[in-house]
Amino acid sequence: MASHDELKNPNPRGRILEYAEFIEDQVARARSRIKSNDMFRAILWMITVTLGVIFLEVILDHTVELPSMARRLILFGGLGTAAVYAFVRIAR
Repeated sequence: MASHDELKNPNPRGRILEYAEFIEDQVARARSRIKSNDMFRAILWMITVTLGVIFLEVILDHTVELPSMARRLILFGGLGTAAVYAFVRIAR
């Protein structure tokens, strides 16, 4: 007849496998949190830079009275730069 310990855990390595799975799960959760944090930082940085560019554009427009072509160039340049930044930093 088998002892009580053998019936409870027939594979002595089973406990090690469970621990390894636990560690893998914790590593996966940490990676997920790090990726979320990186995405949040990238989005926050993009918003901050966008607001800074808009602020500078408004200041320049009021002091120098920029022509509409310069305004469009700033707008489309900023949109293009934001799209490239979003593709490179956020969508990776």
